[in-house]
Amino acid sequence: MRSGAEDPHLVDVELVDDPPPAGGAPAPDDDPPAGRVRRHVRAWLAVAALVALVVVTGLGNVAAMRRDENRLAALADLPGFLDPLAAPLEVAWRAGAGTPVARTDTAVLVVGDDELRALDLADGHPHWARAVDHGQTCRPVAAEVGPDVPLVREVLCLPDADRGLPRDGALAVVDATTGAEVRRRAVAGLMFADVVDSHVLLTSAEPDGGVAVVAWDPATGVDLWHHRSRPRLLDALVAAGGGRYTLRHGVLAIGSARHGFALDAATGAPLVGEAARPGTGESVALPGGGEARWSHDRLGRPTEVTVAGRDGERLFTAPGVPWLARVSDGSSSDVLVVRRTGDQHLVGLDAATGRVRWDLPNLPWLRPSVLVSGVTVGVGPSRAVALDLGTGLRLWDHQGTAALRGWHALTDGRLVLLPREDGVGGLWLTARRLRTGDVAWEVPLPRGALSLQQVDGRTVLVRTATGLVALR
Repeated sequence: MRSGAEDPHLVDVELVDDPPPAGGAPAPDDDPPAGRVRRHVRAWLAVAALVALVVVTGLGNVAAMRRDENRLAALADLPGFLDPLAAPLEVAWRAGAGTPVARTDTAVLVVGDDELRALDLADGHPHWARAVDHGQTCRPVAAEVGPDVPLVREVLCLPDADRGLPRDGALAVVDATTGAEVRRRAVAGLMFADVVDSHVLLTSAEPDGGVAVVAWDPATGVDLWHHRSRPRLLDALVAAGGGRYTLRHGVLAIGSARHGFALDAATGAPLVGEAARPGTGESVALPGGGEARWSHDRLGRPTEVTVAGRDGERLFTAPGVPWLARVSDGSSSDVLVVRRTGDQHLVGLDAATGRVRWDLPNLPWLRPSVLVSGVTVGVGPSRAVALDLGTGLRLWDHQGTAALRGWHALTDGRLVLLPREDGVGGLWLTARRLRTGDVAWEVPLPRGALSLQQVDGRTVLVRTATGLVALR
C-alpha cells in the first residue's frame, strides 16, 4: 500500500494475486501497469458495492421508519388510541378528586364534590368551575361515547340520585368552553332522566298515578315527543309487586308485561309484541363490512351468533357471542373471535365460513381490550394476555393488578400500557412492545390509584380517592 502523492487523502490499494518470487521481495517493475490497473478497478468496485449496500440498507431502514410513523399517526386518529409515545409518560399536573365526563379541545370537564370544573389538559389550570345541585351528575350529550372521553360543546347536568323515586328538580345545559348556563328546565315528579342520542328522555310520575315520558332536545329546549300512560299505572304496578324501567338498544320499557308500555326511544312510537322486549337481541358491525347478531335466552344468557356478510346475506351461525376489542384498528378481519356458550372457550372462526381456526380454553375471565396489527390484548382482574388473532398463539402474559377498577390496556399501536403491582404496595405503568411483550419503560403510578383513562390521545388521567393525576 502506498500513499498517492497527488492527493494526500487518497490511499491506493494494490492486491497481489501471485506469491512473491523465491528468494526475496517482488520487484515493483515485474508487474505490468495493465495488471495493476485491473486490480485497482476490482478493489474500487468492491468498495463501491459495499457502499451501495450500506446506502440501500440505510434507505430501507429510513423508509420502514417512515411507514411506521405514518401508521402510528393514522392510528392516533382512531377512537381510543394514544398519540405516538416518543418517551415515558411523566406527571404533568395534579388536581382535586373528580370523574372526567367530557372534554373540549383544551380542557377536561370533571364532576365531583357538587362541582363541575374545566381543567386545562396541558397544566391542570382551572378554566372555570360551577356548582352542581346535590344529587346531580353531568353527562355529555353524545350518540356514541366509545372508549374516548367525548369531545363536546355542551354538557347536561341532571338528577341522578334516587332513581325511580319521584322528585322535583331541574336540568341545566352548560357551555363546555365557558361554564355558562345555556338553558334550564324545571321538572316535577321526575323518576328517570337518560341521554339518548342527542336528546334526553324524562320519565315522571303524574298526579293521576300515570307515567309521562318526554323527549327533550337540550340544544333547542323543544319537546320532540311525549307519551302519557293510562291513569293509576303506578298503583297497578305496586299492587302487582312492582315493575321495571329498562332502556336498551333503542327501546324504553316501563312496568311489566301485564301493566306497562314500551316505546321507540327515538320517535316515541308505542311498541308491542316482540319489538317491545328490549335486550333480546344485539348486533355489532364487524371489520370488513359484515355484521354479527346474537340473542339471549329469558335469563339473559347469550345463545348463538349469526354472521352476515357485507350484503346482509347470512354466512353462518355459531354458539357464543363476539369477543371484540373496545379499541381496534380493524385488522385480521378474516377472523371472528367468539366466547363460546357453555365451556367459555375463546374460539377463532373463519369470518367467511365459520370454520374453527383455533380454540383456546382456560381464559373465561379475559375481556377484549385492544387489537392492533393482528395482535389482541385481553385483560382480566389482575392479568393481561396478548394473542395472535390469526393463529390463537399466546404471545405473552402480564401480571397486572386488582387494585384498579375495570382497567383496560392503553396503546399507541406500538406499545401497550398496562398497570402492575410491585409486591411492596406500589403500582407501576408498564409499556410493553405489542408483539414481543418486551418492557420498553415503566413509570410509577400514584398511591391509591383507582382507574386509568386516556382523555385526548396525549393525556392519561389517573383517578385516586383524593385527586386526579395527569400523565403526559
